[in-house]
Amino acid sequence: MFAIDILVKLVPAFIAVVPLCIKLLKTFYQGNDNMKIVLRSLGLSVLTQFLTLPILTLIMMIVLYFKPNLDNEDIKSVTMIWIIIISYISIIFLLLKLNYKSRHAYTIATNSLQVRKHDQNVLSILKEQLPIISNRIVNENSKVDGKLKYIEKLDYEKESKETVIFRWLSIFSWLVIPLTSIVLIYNFDDTQYNIWYVNLSILILAIIINTFIIHSDIKIYEGKVSLTINLAKRHIKQYNKLKEKRNRKDIRKRNSI
Repeated sequence: MFAIDILVKLVPAFIAVVPLCIKLLKTFYQGNDNMKIVLRSLGLSVLTQFLTLPILTLIMMIVLYFKPNLDNEDIKSVTMIWIIIISYISIIFLLLKLNYKSRHAYTIATNSLQVRKHDQNVLSILKEQLPIISNRIVNENSKVDGKLKYIEKLDYEKESKETVIFRWLSIFSWLVIPLTSIVLIYNFDDTQYNIWYVNLSILILAIIINTFIIHSDIKIYEGKVSLTINLAKRHIKQYNKLKEKRNRKDIRKRNSI
């Protein structure tokens, strides 16, 4: 009866996760490129979930270092307080990321594609030129200076400021769901719900939800932006601001001449 009671109470969680699973499965059949993005998102979601364990361990070690006389319950309580604090900080990063995405999504997507295209071009040139240089060196041919100077100048292209900021905001925002799952599992400790399949259900649900959050960010890095009217309006507003800023710079330059 107890197991049935637990299953009944888990029904809302199953009802919530089924549509997400269906949506996740649909994305697998929308093309190979999208499947790769989903798999990357799922892998990053699992990795992020596992990252909460060293975070939890590190916080416990810090608490023990500064408060060595605390008993186990107090250590767990203090650790969980810090986990909750970090969770709130992650939520702030998530909100900042959503706002930043609404203003710079297309700029970030375009920059990411350009950087990837440039880096692939550099790799293809290196792949072509290095065997030629190696062959000439092996055959004691001294005519390699020009090619060496050429490939020495090749380098990976740096990402734009907007892309770098968005990347860091994304990484920190991905911790929201995993940390929340740890808090939920902790709250079930010493209760009738502290059962392996309840905890496992929470972890699986957290991984699935986080996969969608990560998926929406990776799509931007792949140059795929879901356009909405509000998104377009915010981008137009941002473009006008950038245009005015550049115009002011041009005026200052002309005045300084």
